[in-house]
Amino acid sequence: MYRDHDAAARIRLDEVAASHSISPDVERVYARRVARIWAGSGALFAAAALVGSFLVHLLVDVLPMLSYRVWHDKLALTLVGALAAAWVLAPLLYLVGRVLAPALLRRAVRQRLAQLHADSTPLEELARREHDAVNAIAAQRAARLERASLTLPLAAVALLAPLSLHAPIALLAFRCGPEAFGDWINLSYRIVGHAHLVLMLLGVHFARRLADGLARGDGAEAQESRPGATAGWHALAWTTLAGALPGVVFLAVPPILVFITGIVFVPASFRLAANASRREAQLLRAPR
Repeated sequence: MYRDHDAAARIRLDEVAASHSISPDVERVYARRVARIWAGSGALFAAAALVGSFLVHLLVDVLPMLSYRVWHDKLALTLVGALAAAWVLAPLLYLVGRVLAPALLRRAVRQRLAQLHADSTPLEELARREHDAVNAIAAQRAARLERASLTLPLAAVALLAPLSLHAPIALLAFRCGPEAFGDWINLSYRIVGHAHLVLMLLGVHFARRLADGLARGDGAEAQESRPGATAGWHALAWTTLAGALPGVVFLAVPPILVFITGIVFVPASFRLAANASRREAQLLRAPR
C-alpha cells in the first residue's frame, strides 16, 4: 500500500518520540538550578524583610512621635524572626524545587515541541527529532537559568550568612535572648551593614562574569576551582576594607570581625559557585 512521505514521516516520528527522552544529566542540571533559584529567592525575600525591619528601627530612633520603648522589643523580635525565616524558607524551597523541576521541564519541552510541530511539516519535524531536539530544548532551558541560579544564592549568602554565624555565638556563648540578639543585628547593620552590600555586589558580579564566560563558550572562569577561590579571597579583602570604614571610631573592631566572619564562608561560597558552574556546563555539553 502506497504511503506518501508525510505519512512515513509520521510513523517514524512516533518511533523517535518513543525512544527519545530528556537526558538524566540535563534534567539533573535543570533541577539543581531551579532549586537554587527558588531557595535564593526565598532567602532574599526574608533578607528584604530583615532589612525593612532594620530601616523601621532607624525611623523609630529618629522620629520623636514614635515611642522607642513600645516598638523596641517588637522590632528586635522581627529582626530575629526574619533571619530565622530565611533558613526555614531556603532549604524548604530548595527541596520543593528539586522535586518539581523535572516535571516542569518535561512540560516546557512538550509545549515547545508542540509549537514547532504546528509550524512545520512532518518531514521537518522528523529532522529535528532525529537530531535529538528534545535534549537540545531541555539543555537550552537549563542554560537560561545559569545566571540566576548563581546570582541569587550568592546574594542571599552575603546578606544572611554573617548574622547566621553570629547567632549561635550570641545565643549560646553570650546567652543573649531573642530581644538581645535583635539588638545585636541592629547594631551590626548600623556599623557594617554597608559591608554586607559590598559583598553582595561582588558576589553578583562574580556570578554574572562566570555565567557570561560560559555563555561565550570559553569557560575561563570555570575550568577549575581556583578562580572561584581567588575571587572569594578578593571579595573578602574588599569586604574587610569596607568594614574598616568605621574602624577608626570603633578601634578596628569592625574590620577584624568582618574578616573573621567572612573567612568562614566567603571563599568557600565563591568556590562552590565556580565548581557548580563547571560541572553543570560539562553535563550540558555532553549529557548521558
